[in-house]
Amino acid sequence: MTNVVRYKDIVLPNLKKAFLTEAEVLSDLNAEVLSIEAYVAHPSMGAYPRSVPRELLQKGYYFEDSDDVIFASYNIFAQQVSLTKRLGLGLDIGTFYIQEQNRPRQQGYRYGVSVYYDKWTLRLGQNTYNDFSEFTPTIRYTDTYGRHEYQFEYTYQNALFYVLRARAVDERIDTHHFSLSDYVTWRDKTSLWSSFEVNSYSNHDTEIVAQYDWKFFYDKVDNTAFSYDLALEGWYDAHSKETASFYSPKFADTTVLRVDASYRFSKYMSVRAYAGAGYSFYDKYVPYKYGVNIFSNEVEHLLYDVGCLYSNSLRNASSTNYNYIECNFSLGYTW
Repeated sequence: MTNVVRYKDIVLPNLKKAFLTEAEVLSDLNAEVLSIEAYVAHPSMGAYPRSVPRELLQKGYYFEDSDDVIFASYNIFAQQVSLTKRLGLGLDIGTFYIQEQNRPRQQGYRYGVSVYYDKWTLRLGQNTYNDFSEFTPTIRYTDTYGRHEYQFEYTYQNALFYVLRARAVDERIDTHHFSLSDYVTWRDKTSLWSSFEVNSYSNHDTEIVAQYDWKFFYDKVDNTAFSYDLALEGWYDAHSKETASFYSPKFADTTVLRVDASYRFSKYMSVRAYAGAGYSFYDKYVPYKYGVNIFSNEVEHLLYDVGCLYSNSLRNASSTNYNYIECNFSLGYTW
């Protein structure tokens, strides 16, 4: 699953590292927007000319499930390096809403100012909802060690962005979010992404989530633009207590074997299609997923990535009839 909360499928994003393997720069940009959509560690951006905007990104996200929940967000992010080669400033603004059966629609806005110093990022932001607002600080540290790219992050904000349920807003459930992720690549173009996170909710529930996405085989057909890989992904979720406010099982798991196929149509566009199925040892059902995304090949300065995912993974509900679809797009420009 991925995606934002219950199962952060390694494909967006929610959609994650595997989703953006061929567009590393977009991943770097994505890591600076909504925490809900930022699960991948990336190395320090390095030094750039003073007082020159380095990147501008628009990012949209849409989620809908069989429980009649709809969540959507749209964000604009801009980064500007100024003062020194190690110090940068960033601005972001966005809007979001959640619509849930038998509950009033919650719509909100988010604003933030980020300060970048070397490998550290400090974001001071504000989320506003229908009838209240909240201060949302974020601290992020990124670094590399050999082939590893890792990231630590702490964020404080409403649980909406981790559980995708309107009751989180209605009941003012806050979250202390801690995450540590690592991404390592090898010369044969195989890779391993892993993540460990803790969400401490104000309703006295503590969630622990472990994830991985291991691309263990890669091949490219000779003299063609076609390549494919095999990947094994896992998601394991545990809660200290079960609550009616959102899906919070004592334990839930999925392990999925996935096949990815990519075709490069031109220097401006590639397409990736993927499908996978596996097993849940705890809930005893067969999770599956499939999707497609179209992305740029980092030509010149324009970067884009758009795709959708469909899955029956039990991300937000315990019924085995549960399913969801999520779509996202990123449009970035660097200079």
